[in-house]
Amino acid sequence: MPPWVTVLLLSGIATAFGWALMLFHDSGTRGRTFKYRDMFERLIQDLEQIVGRANRLHSLAERTKDGVLLDHYHSAIKMIETLLVAVKKLHAYGEDAELLQAPNFLVKDIDQRLGKIETAFQKSLHGKPHEFMKTAVVMAHTVIGCHFCSRPFEAHLFSKVRVKIEGKSEDVASCKFCREKLLSTRKARVLFFTEDGQQVHWSKAKSWTQRPEYWNINRADAEENKKAPHLELVYSRVSRIKPLDNGSKT
Repeated sequence: MPPWVTVLLLSGIATAFGWALMLFHDSGTRGRTFKYRDMFERLIQDLEQIVGRANRLHSLAERTKDGVLLDHYHSAIKMIETLLVAVKKLHAYGEDAELLQAPNFLVKDIDQRLGKIETAFQKSLHGKPHEFMKTAVVMAHTVIGCHFCSRPFEAHLFSKVRVKIEGKSEDVASCKFCREKLLSTRKARVLFFTEDGQQVHWSKAKSWTQRPEYWNINRADAEENKKAPHLELVYSRVSRIKPLDNGSKT
């Protein structure tokens, strides 16, 4: 075979291989784009559903005189508003579907809350006891934040993670800093407060207020420089993290 024929063959093979790589890359990009768009559309649909559900509960709220239950209803509405503001900042098209996991998880969590509130409204109107009767709403209940450090929710910083808490597996929302701590050490600090001699998670603590130093309890640089006293903090432990759902990166 003449040398020039061999060169042409090699050149043709290289060109074909290059096109194959490009097509493979384009196919992967399209797949990620389609997955993101599909998840984004479902997120918007789910948000519309919980907004509609919350609005429909308004008629029940007008008829009840249960102040504690009404506080929980208003708390759920504030959480929806917070989530809507965060999702508004997301792009409608993208490739990183993992960005949408936390918002989708929180939508489902709020929907479950609304379901419990609706059941409680029905019981309250019929003079029956319900699960919210002795559960007063505190400020933290109206906030969507990192389960571990209480950092306010931002879609691009948050992920859904599954952890084992007191022997029970649960899905929680985590900021990227606490998630990185979980992935690197399999453990993370959780923000608790001591109230009436009991350890209370920040989301249920009356003494919790938004303070940026809380948001750094799992950051490596914060651990190296602990100048600010945290006298009221109780550092709890969360056991091993499990892989995230839906094939997300771990």
